[in-house]
Amino acid sequence: ARLLPCPRRFRQVLSIEKGSSKLFVWEPIPPDTRFVSLSMVCTASNEAPPRGFVRCVPKEWCEEATALARVWTDSVSQASIWSTGQAAPAFWVASKTLDKPEGEAWVLKEQVLRREFKMTSFSTCANDLFLLR
Repeated sequence: ARLLPCPRRFRQVLSIEKGSSKLFVWEPIPPDTRFVSLSMVCTASNEAPPRGFVRCVPKEWCEEATALARVWTDSVSQASIWSTGQAAPAFWVASKTLDKPEGEAWVLKEQVLRREFKMTSFSTCANDLFLLR
């Protein structure tokens, strides 16, 4: 198995259309229970992003995000986007309501940042993770 595998597929979480503007939010579905996704993905079309667009990380490297903070709301659809608190606004999750999203949101454990990525802060790690795809 690959260390940072592609998601198995994407699940559409939100679809918001206002005139000619469109926003589609997708949740990466990890290949199996050993992996998680740290964030969701936005597109301007109803077509899911390519599987290789993001990577999943080992679940053992992560812990559940407990400090979700709402960073955006749409008054018409009542949808919202929430930061996981790590590398904000890089890692986030979406909800179809103004309430916190149902399900789990993940962040990397601090010791993983130090051990696996040799970093003391997350700001540079976020950029490096995106370059791994």
